[in-house]
Amino acid sequence: MRLQFPRAILLSALLLASAGLLVAQEPLDIQPKLSQSEAQSLIKDLAAQELEIEQSHHRVAAIYREMAAPAESDSASTRETKRQYERLAENEEKAAATAKKLAARYARLAAVMHDAPDATKSRSLWSDSAYRR
Repeated sequence: MRLQFPRAILLSALLLASAGLLVAQEPLDIQPKLSQSEAQSLIKDLAAQELEIEQSHHRVAAIYREMAAPAESDSASTRETKRQYERLAENEEKAAATAKKLAARYARLAAVMHDAPDATKSRSLWSDSAYRR
C-alpha cells in the first residue's frame, strides 16, 4: 500500500512532463502586434485577475485556518492534521502576497506604457536618412 502513493506521484509527474513537451512542440500561432492601448488593456486585465487570485488565496487560507480550529479530540493524528492545515493556510497567504505583488507590477507596467509614446504610431519614412545608401 505504501508504494502506490509514490507511484501515483511519479505517474502524474510523467504525464505533466509529457504534456509540456507536446505543448512545446506545437507550432506557435503568430499573432499580429498589439497597439499600445490594446497592450495596456491586456495588462490592466492581468492586474485585475491577479487581484482576484489574491482574494481567492485569502479565502482558501481562511478555510484552511477554520479546518485547523481546535476540535474535541486531541489525538496525535488530529494535532498533525491541524498543523498541516495551518501550513497550507500559510502557503496560501504567501501565494496571495505574491499575487498582490504581481498585480502591482502589472499596474506599474501599464502606467509606464501609458506615459511612453506609442511605437505603432511612429512610422519611418523612406526619405529618412536611415534608409538611404
